[in-house]
Amino acid sequence: MKKSKSMIAIFSLFIVVMSGIQAFPFRQEESTKQIEELKKQVNALEQRVATLESRLEKLTLAIPQTFPNLKQLPKGWEKREFNGMKYYIVPIEPDPKKVKPVIR
Repeated sequence: MKKSKSMIAIFSLFIVVMSGIQAFPFRQEESTKQIEELKKQVNALEQRVATLESRLEKLTLAIPQTFPNLKQLPKGWEKREFNGMKYYIVPIEPDPKKVKPVIR
């Protein structure tokens, strides 16, 4: 009885393994084709990175002059400080009719 149960278990396991192999066959041709496509993509991306890096080396950035270093300041500007940080209030357009707000 034990021998027949063991044989049935082994036979069942054999069927499960064989069905798994047939369900997912190993296709080397497809995987090598996919590997070649991925290698082509990697080469194309490496070339693109190289061209972008060469363009970056040629690029020069002009850093704008900061506000306090300008030679002419607009009328009505105010320099203030909040928690140790400096900030500036600069009017966009001079408006003589507008009353200056009181900030405390």
